[in-house]
Amino acid sequence: MVDGMSDIIFLSWDGRPAIVDSSGESALAILSPGTDLAAVSRPDVFRSGEVIMDEESFRLKFNDRFGSFNIPKPYFNQEPQL
Repeated sequence: MVDGMSDIIFLSWDGRPAIVDSSGESALAILSPGTDLAAVSRPDVFRSGEVIMDEESFRLKFNDRFGSFNIPKPYFNQEPQL
């Protein structure tokens, strides 16, 4: 877990793990198993994502398909890839 984790909103976005910073300015998602978090379109994530209440539930939901992953805050400054 990183400092400021309470500043992150956890979502399921089309069956993929996604996170949005609480300011709503940036979004990240794992687009396929075995890949890292990538910057994605925040409006798309909010439009079709389902909020997951906490980090533990988020990790449990995606662990089988996507494995373990880190949530590094510096990635929130990336440009969307989608």
